[in-house]
Amino acid sequence: MPIAQNKLQENIAEYILYVWQMQDLLRSVSLDTDVLCQKLGLTDSNDPNSEERNWLKNLAERIKIEAISKKGNTAEISTILAELHFLHNTLIEVLKDDKYVDIYAKSAPHIKGLMAKSTSNQNIMEHMLIALYGWLILRMQKKDISQETVEAMASFSKTMAYVSLKYKEMKTGEINPGFN
Repeated sequence: MPIAQNKLQENIAEYILYVWQMQDLLRSVSLDTDVLCQKLGLTDSNDPNSEERNWLKNLAERIKIEAISKKGNTAEISTILAELHFLHNTLIEVLKDDKYVDIYAKSAPHIKGLMAKSTSNQNIMEHMLIALYGWLILRMQKKDISQETVEAMASFSKTMAYVSLKYKEMKTGEINPGFN
């Protein structure tokens, strides 16, 4: 099973971050999956990683078809982000999930700060995921990260972990917020 498929089933936040990373890598090689597969060591068509190559080729094709070769989300990711935002609101306003309300309250000041600086109209879930993706990039580049940013990212991670768990429950029918 491709890494992406596993992440899609187990942790939706990790799935989104993984897709964004692969989109960026594909864009960095002008959507040439052969070049990317070579750089990632996925070159032998008979090896067990052929599913990974096929997944990357499908992603590159979606990027081309959806005309997002410079920036943007695939339709699939945009739909998931909308579902996550709906789930966030449902957990707070409809289900009144006390645990989530408490977890989110710790993230809220950091999110409000992010949203105040942003010129885009992304939803709360997308803002947190973008921040986590940026943090991942900074860590890979071994950049210095302020204590305030570390604390914000820890709160975002905890929030997204809980939302991911509830998303999985929603998709498996364990909870029904009204759109699965």
